Formats: sequence, C-alpha cells, structure tokens
Amino acid sequence: AFYPGRSMIAREKNIKSDAGKAAHDYFKKRKLTDKTIKEFRLGYAPSGNVLLKKLVAEGYNKKDLVNAGIAKVKDGHLVDQFRNRVTFPIINTGGRVVGFSARVLGDGLPKYINTASTDIYDKSGILYGIYQAKESMRKQNHTIVVEGNMDVIASHQVGVKNVVASSGTALTERQLDILKKFS
Repeated sequence: AFYPGRSMIAREKNIKSDAGKAAHDYFKKRKLTDKTIKEFRLGYAPSGNVLLKKLVAEGYNKKDLVNAGIAKVKDGHLVDQFRNRVTFPIINTGGRVVGFSARVLGDGLPKYINTASTDIYDKSGILYGIYQAKESMRKQNHTIVVEGNMDVIASHQVGVKNVVASSGTALTERQLDILKKFS
C-alpha cells in the first residue's frame, strides 16, 4: 500500500517556496514558530496537481493514491484531495504519516477536510498529536484531550506536551484504549 507520508516531504518543502508563502504566513499569523512548524511537519498543498504528477511520474499507481486518501477522481481526472490548503499530517504512534487534515487558505468551504477512512487510516482509531505527546503522557501519567489540531500544536509550543486531539469527533473506545497505553 502507498503510505500518505510519501507525499508529506513535498508538502513540507512547499511551505518554504514562493507558492507556499501564504501558508507560511497563515502559520505565522497563528503565532507558530518555525521550530513548531517543522516538529509537526506542517505543509502546503498548492493548487493544481503538482504533487500527484510527481508521484505518478515516480511510478506510483493512481489507484493506490486514491486508496491512500491523498487523491480523488473528479470528472474522470485524478486531483489532489488537499489542493490549496495547509496540511496537518496525522502521525500514528510509530511515527508514520497515515493521513491528513487540511485547512483551506482564505474563505473557501469546506474549511477543513480530512483523509477519508482507508486501509491504514481510521479516524476513530487515532489521536492527532499522539506521536509528539506519547513520552510526555507516560512521564506525567495523564493526557489532556482537546478538539483540534491547532489546540494541540499551540499547547506543545508553550511546553504542555501531554496533549492530543480527537480531531473534532466524539472520543471513541478505541481512542480511549490508546490513551490507556500511555497514561
């Protein structure tokens, strides 16, 4: 299976490009430091299908890109699921990117979109920020659960690192089981 993390490297680089200036400015407006942006591997997916064209040229199968949740078929064409959005990679406890949450730049709708359920990503079975928080959760033997990605990131930036997010959904039994493993 194609892991979405393969597309993350390009998105991280995009944030430092001319095309990614608006994304970088968005994160700066939200008071994030470059260190935090790097730690959480925040990125940018530009308009168009630059990333998908690159991945297909490297030999990745279009069906796998759709199954991984980073592309969709629209009007018979493969398009980047997250185009013109800042991207928040969703990283599992082992450090592997398994999905994305992405926010539109500007006033477009929907404001946020997420990777759909795939063979490797199930929203009800993962917590945003778990990879960055797990050691602190163990040391402090408790976890703070917040609603969204920016809540997690802002907390970590000010030194409160035992924080994860349910990503706007109700907390599930599977997520509680994950929390029990760490705190």
